[in-house]
Amino acid sequence: MLLIIALIVIGLILLLVEIVLLPGVTVAGIAAFAAYGGSIYLSFTQYGNTIGFIVVGVIFVISVLAIILTLRSKMWDRLALNQNIDGSIDKLPIEADVKIGDKAVALTRLNPIGTITINNKSYEGKSLNALIDPGVAVEVIGFENAQIIVKKIVL
Repeated sequence: MLLIIALIVIGLILLLVEIVLLPGVTVAGIAAFAAYGGSIYLSFTQYGNTIGFIVVGVIFVISVLAIILTLRSKMWDRLALNQNIDGSIDKLPIEADVKIGDKAVALTRLNPIGTITINNKSYEGKSLNALIDPGVAVEVIGFENAQIIVKKIVL
């Protein structure tokens, strides 16, 4: 009977390790299932059906209680990440060099993304709605990530 109790305790510990430390199906969960199975098998083979069903009931009850108590405890507050991120990003380097309204020239076809030149520097440009051929004058209308949004200058 001592072996059955030891297997139940080992199974319970491994079950709690599985829930708290190693979420998902890992070796601890499989080992807990094996320990529970071994204790049930031994109780049925050595002590009969009555003790076997009692062991099954005890395993079920203590496992459910352990899971409920573990999930309701304040332990999850200590394990959870409770930090607020209050930082902000600086302007992109592109935004420091290029301003909205600046004039540029398309070096490659903007289909919708290509290369533009502003003040003899090349940048990645993006056209929102039209394909722009190389050599066409464009105007900066905004920024999106590291791309400069441009539109074709209509004369």
